[in-house]
Amino acid sequence: MRLAPLPFSRSMVLLGLVCVTLAAALLGWASPAAATPMYSVSSAHACNTCHVEPTGWLNPEKANRRCTLDCQGCHVNPSGGGLRTPLGEFYGEEVLPMFGPRPGESANPARFLREGEPSKGEFDMFGAWNGGWWPGEVQHREIPDRYGDIDPAPRYQIGTDIRLMNVTTQETKATGTEFGTPAKSATFPMELELYGALHPASNVTAYLDLGVQGQQLLPDGQTYASAAKKRAWVRETFVMLHDLPGSQYVRVGRFFQPYGWRISDHTSFTRRDTGFDQNRQALGVEWGHAYYESWSNVMLWHEGLESWPGELRTNFAANGVTAQGGWRGMNFTAGGTMHYGKRTADDSTEFAAGPMWAYSLFPLIYMGELDYRSDTRNLSDAGGAPKQLAAFHELQWHGFTGISPKVRYEWEDPDLALTENAKSRVMGGFEFNPYAGVQFDLVYRYEMSENPKVSDKGQWLSQLHLFY
Repeated sequence: MRLAPLPFSRSMVLLGLVCVTLAAALLGWASPAAATPMYSVSSAHACNTCHVEPTGWLNPEKANRRCTLDCQGCHVNPSGGGLRTPLGEFYGEEVLPMFGPRPGESANPARFLREGEPSKGEFDMFGAWNGGWWPGEVQHREIPDRYGDIDPAPRYQIGTDIRLMNVTTQETKATGTEFGTPAKSATFPMELELYGALHPASNVTAYLDLGVQGQQLLPDGQTYASAAKKRAWVRETFVMLHDLPGSQYVRVGRFFQPYGWRISDHTSFTRRDTGFDQNRQALGVEWGHAYYESWSNVMLWHEGLESWPGELRTNFAANGVTAQGGWRGMNFTAGGTMHYGKRTADDSTEFAAGPMWAYSLFPLIYMGELDYRSDTRNLSDAGGAPKQLAAFHELQWHGFTGISPKVRYEWEDPDLALTENAKSRVMGGFEFNPYAGVQFDLVYRYEMSENPKVSDKGQWLSQLHLFY
């Protein structure tokens, strides 16, 4: 059963979310979250988000196809997260929610059918890309109702993301046989952002991502004052030339370094503990492509500019290169990622690398990553720079509209030269999308350490995500 649409316009929804965001800024909220690459992997089953069913617009030549299963299909930012493209808005309203109207209900792709073409496409997970979708003759940007009431070629866009989180933690004694301290609970805003994009031409974009951050603990033990200049955060801003042959793009500005799977949990061992959490933006230039099956991203960067609004890495100013790339099929991804940086203050170096992969046996989706990291600025108790390993595995079930159960296993050894140093974490829960623009996430995770002096702990994490 599908419930009736709420009696609110899109502009009213945006106005309400903006008011909440501004109120939150006055209260000093926030720390951002990242994207959800599970969507890019699983989108192979939802070809109607890129192709009208049956296809009513032109399938371009292979060199210019947009069938990338890549973040840049749904997000203006090619590394994921933030403002959504018209296709991304369509996916968020057509595929994700359990209830409510679908924009595809107001589209009429059948009028573009040519004589003799089938009325329904066929999808083969192990066959050619969209082999069952017949080519049309009209480009998607030229169809006014391509995405229903969503403009397929906007000149400008605005949007917002708001995430509220509750964390309830209870530690166990080192023996793991009885509870120690009483449970501690905290509710706080995790993300508050406003986005804007200008598209003066179909392949040119100027982008701005503004955030508000809470009080942060700095490396020297000091905390930021509540001054607006310390709370305001220009997270990402760039100018980009995109939709070039081979789905290439070039951009210059400030944005996330393209390392590994940019999953939505920035506390994951492969994100926070390897140095790629929500604060890892840098100034630089990036080239990328998603040529049919292959993809790559390469960024030359400088981070730690002290005068930048909201910059937290001023003690780690560095220059370097970050890259990733690999091969995608309709049901798999296999690639690798690399990061190298040299700090300007002490010539210390940071190096990280590892494989990343995903497999879709729809509706079951699996994603994983393994990272090696070394940082010469940190010294191991065993001598020299510590060698670190971190791993991530996650399974999600996408067989139910609006709700996705998931399980995850993480492991980390922060110093391979030391014993009783590794830790692991298991997690289970679900993601619920009742209506377009509303998402609820509930998980329980349990962290275990090999160190007998460190208590194991269990946590309930619940998150409300509102987006436009």
